[in-house]
Amino acid sequence: MDVSVERSRPQWVFFALGNPGARYARTRHNFGWLALERLASRWRQRLVRAPGPWEEALAEVAGAAVLLVEPLTYMNRSGAAACAVLEHWNLPPEALLALYDDLDIPFGALRLRKQGGAAGHRGMLSVIEALGTQRFPRLRLGVGGIPFAGEAADFVLEEFRGEEWPTAEAVCERAADALEVVAGRDLVTAMNQFNAAAGID
Repeated sequence: MDVSVERSRPQWVFFALGNPGARYARTRHNFGWLALERLASRWRQRLVRAPGPWEEALAEVAGAAVLLVEPLTYMNRSGAAACAVLEHWNLPPEALLALYDDLDIPFGALRLRKQGGAAGHRGMLSVIEALGTQRFPRLRLGVGGIPFAGEAADFVLEEFRGEEWPTAEAVCERAADALEVVAGRDLVTAMNQFNAAAGID
């Protein structure tokens, strides 16, 4: 697989929602970052500081230029980075595929969608508001429901527990597999393959 490319215009932006800094690196809210970093490692890519508030790596997969992005804004301001990335590369919203944690999907499952609302996820709400549309794809990584009486924010800002890491790692591998199919084939093919495998339509 050729993972080197000139600074040509990417066909896809894989945009992982999360919070920068070591404090958040292993939390449920950074599940999208963990999955993107698994893909970057697989492609032997290192994300570097971009001209705006994000880090990026540009790779070529099956003839498609793919930009991997981690915003340096915090989760609730993800839209500012998403908008800046698309403006910098002169890309439409549908070229951006957002990766993020989702409380409505069981832990261990993932789901690709062509579009949709924020469903209470403030990072996604920020992206939708900044782009002015819900019509962009996303890969939702399940973190399950809140297993205790408390706030959702407390739960997603906790680190994965030790016994959860094997499942989290497996999800990151499947997410990387799914993103490779998106890049090498197309979104619908990846949806049919990975949503069906999870028993999700």
